[in-house]
Amino acid sequence: MKTLISKEDMLDYLKNKRDNTKIQYIVFDIDDTIMDTAERKKIIYNRLKKMYDLPTISSEEFEKAYNIAQILVKYNFQEDEILKINQKFVKLFLSNKYILKDRPFPGIKDIINELLKMNYYIIYLTGRTINLRKKTIKSFKMNEIPIQKPNIDLVMKKDNDCPDLTFKLEYIKNFREKENIVCFIDNDSETCNELKRILNSNLIIKFYSTQKDNLIYNGPYISKWT
Repeated sequence: MKTLISKEDMLDYLKNKRDNTKIQYIVFDIDDTIMDTAERKKIIYNRLKKMYDLPTISSEEFEKAYNIAQILVKYNFQEDEILKINQKFVKLFLSNKYILKDRPFPGIKDIINELLKMNYYIIYLTGRTINLRKKTIKSFKMNEIPIQKPNIDLVMKKDNDCPDLTFKLEYIKNFREKENIVCFIDNDSETCNELKRILNSNLIIKFYSTQKDNLIYNGPYISKWT
């Protein structure tokens, strides 16, 4: 059942689940779960706007859109135009150029620090590729998000040939201690649904931000980290 929970609900649950006799893991997605990518999208869109005579859109649309295709379809662009423009958008979005424009969602830094105080091991499992590693670490440090600590891992794709969902599912399936993954948090409903099948006794939380499709995750979700 789709259920709205608060950060306090989540932290209370995780505090009660903590077993200090073993290593236990919390897995976080990054884009639009920890880091708000709306500003990155806006900058890239405005660059493409000049090239393709795109409409002016509101900041709210950037906050809700998973990619530029979701925006353009509302403005009666032809399918082939949307595909071409979106390919340009995705290429820039997945590059190093604008990644430092991301900002953490309010409250997430405190959440992660609280989990570290509980002695949880944090895994950042992201669809970002390893060529973005240095800028990702720099971005986290700039925004005081915990990174490069003994009990934190940053797990990234080798390249963009592998879809994000496939990469995350394979990582979790092959994780030797997956029974010790207490919680998995992602903004994508499909990812949450698939992970629920693998980690059926664990807490899978959807962070309610952007969404690539209309799929529904029938499980707990959080709408803000404050």
